[in-house]
Amino acid sequence: LDGLANLHATGRAYGDIKPENCLIYKDTLKISDFGKTVKVGKDEVASYKGNTRYAPPEGILSQKGDVYGAAIVLIRLFEEECLKDKKIDTLVESVSEDKKFDMKASSKLRGIEKYVVDHKAFSASNPGFSLGGLARRAFMASKSEKEIRDQHRAISIYITYLKSELIKSKKLSSKEAKEFCELLNDMAKPRKIDDEVEDRITMEEALKRYQKIFGSDLSN
Repeated sequence: LDGLANLHATGRAYGDIKPENCLIYKDTLKISDFGKTVKVGKDEVASYKGNTRYAPPEGILSQKGDVYGAAIVLIRLFEEECLKDKKIDTLVESVSEDKKFDMKASSKLRGIEKYVVDHKAFSASNPGFSLGGLARRAFMASKSEKEIRDQHRAISIYITYLKSELIKSKKLSSKEAKEFCELLNDMAKPRKIDDEVEDRITMEEALKRYQKIFGSDLSN
């Protein structure tokens, strides 16, 4: 969050945040691979070319889109210990009614990644979807407001399960889990494009709230 907030301060959006691009060097996490980074201001947008599993529901690249992707990365990081304890692949059963889906495409995925790929609300994220890569991204960017909100509803359900698991497993206190999952939900909120009303919080705000929950010492 700190790295992305600093990047946004330079007038750029990263565009491809995912665990594979987060490298651990000693005690520091460093963001790598800026091949899809684009110079866009706070209220500007560009075409999304990154990983569809972490793509914002509006299907476009923006600084607010990075906030959504960061929320999915945080879910993936915090849920892993819960998945290990239960020896399951995802906290919530995925829902798919589309025969075009290739459910085998998610066989190597875990957690929120598998949930997104298999869930009917995220059709373009499934590699088995009938459209090719560029067409899938164009499809993502043409979704209705209802479809966008359906995606947020699906993510909110997952976040609710995550909160419960974090509390039950004692990975976080009840207060930490509640505040953290409220933060995730605000980071994953829909971003309205047509009327330029943005409900999703900024990366700077996300960072401040994260530090308030877990402490401000980024060296740890």
